Amino acid sequence: MSTAAPEVLLTMPARPEGVGVVRQALAGMADALDFEAAVLADMKMAVTEACTNVVVHAYEDDEGTLEVEMLAREGGLTIVV
Repeated sequence: MSTAAPEVLLTMPARPEGVGVVRQALAGMADALDFEAAVLADMKMAVTEACTNVVVHAYEDDEGTLEVEMLAREGGLTIVV
């Protein structure tokens, strides 16, 4: 039996409160993968910046969607915002 790599897909309205949801999901994923605290802090900062850019700039005055995908692979974690 093979174990699938952890994968998280979040889709939500592009609003400020969604950034916190993404950070919490990232923290859970990083904890499960045993990342060092300093690495997690850097990942949180980068993800927060990317998500905030979506919330603030991507849709101007229109409603939009914030989508984040986290894929665990051997030796790392890929995050797509």
